[in-house]
Amino acid sequence: MMKYALKVEGPLTAADLGDSLHAALKLAVSTCLGADEEEGGFIVRKDDEYQFHRITNSHTGTPTAVGLYEPERQEYGDKVIGSYSQGFKNYGSFHTHPTNFPARPSFTDLTRLFNGQPVNFIWSPSLRELKKYTFLSANDDYTIWRVNEIDLTGLVE
Repeated sequence: MMKYALKVEGPLTAADLGDSLHAALKLAVSTCLGADEEEGGFIVRKDDEYQFHRITNSHTGTPTAVGLYEPERQEYGDKVIGSYSQGFKNYGSFHTHPTNFPARPSFTDLTRLFNGQPVNFIWSPSLRELKKYTFLSANDDYTIWRVNEIDLTGLVE
């Protein structure tokens, strides 16, 4: 069984993120409130320009949505893959954790949602935590992610 290691580093401010990524995250936290169900989307990048695309959870309205965000495939294809023709590339995922769940990845996040994503953001609206998980390396035994808390100044009112 693969093991996961998290390397915790210092917080990231708006200046660290840059204006465009900061704006994409502001849109993400303002449109994905995720109080009762996981919600999310994906961030794409072209040079220094970032865009957030909110994608419906395929489990919305079911008990599964309380603990699992899986993007609706057609919407993902239309919005995210559709942006590739404009020169954008995948940057990472963004999803919420419902009330009183911290912005810490679950086993499912690590083994399913994070796969293929170089960067993953988890937002816990009720605890007001936003964390960035950046893929660092993997070998036969471990996958290692860098963790940064995101300073919420200018992101959340």
